[in-house]
Amino acid sequence: MPAARNEIGRNGLVERPGTALALRWQDNSAANAFIEELTGSAVIPLSVPFGTDAVHIQAADIPTVIMGPGSIEQAHQPDEWIAIGQLEAASRFLSRVVASATF
Repeated sequence: MPAARNEIGRNGLVERPGTALALRWQDNSAANAFIEELTGSAVIPLSVPFGTDAVHIQAADIPTVIMGPGSIEQAHQPDEWIAIGQLEAASRFLSRVVASATF
């Protein structure tokens, strides 16, 4: 896949057809600190061979972390599956996210 070139369009950051913009690692971001606080684990920067809409959220200067249950090797396949234990862990995590929200 060719490297993406960031361009500024009328409505912000845009992608050229056939490219995918990369999510940038953000040291000391609020998103990293939030996830680390809720999980008790360090956020580890990784490069992954897939695209995500999180790039557009990050382009709006919103701290962004990608995470979820299961394995990307199992995702978006004809026989896609997630272990029940992974869904239960994700449910507990999302409950902590909601409980930590301030309104």
